Amino acid sequence: MSVKVNALPVEANPALTDSTINDSVNIVTKRTTWQKIFDLFVTSGIMSGTYASGISAAGVSQATATAISATFNRVDSVAAGTGVKNSAASVAGETRMVQNNGANDLLWYPFGADQFYLTDGSGLQGASVPITIASGNSAKFICYNAGQLTIQG
Repeated sequence: MSVKVNALPVEANPALTDSTINDSVNIVTKRTTWQKIFDLFVTSGIMSGTYASGISAAGVSQATATAISATFNRVDSVAAGTGVKNSAASVAGETRMVQNNGANDLLWYPFGADQFYLTDGSGLQGASVPITIASGNSAKFICYNAGQLTIQG
């Protein structure tokens, strides 16, 4: 059984606007993006870890999926039915995030016999069972117990 995480509509190019007054006559509008805000958090040290982008999902099973190992992973190319997998067994205290920036749903497989734990009431999933991340969405796990990855939306 596969559970879809965050199947929400997403704006193609969400933008934020911040206005500042240069002088008593002119108002200059300055635009920023969510990526710039994320980058600010990273450079300020609020979010620490390793980062990977430009990832291409591959394979249609845990054995053939693209291996990922960074703390924050952005998958930019997702063909239908393809996925990524954790590159090593989970250890307590580990955190990992996967963002699906591709056009299709992304399958995220745990490593080996590790299991995802869903907080939506579904509980512990079967060994090696992937979760599905809808296009334009992300999921994050926190490992409280080795081999069990608690999904945080």
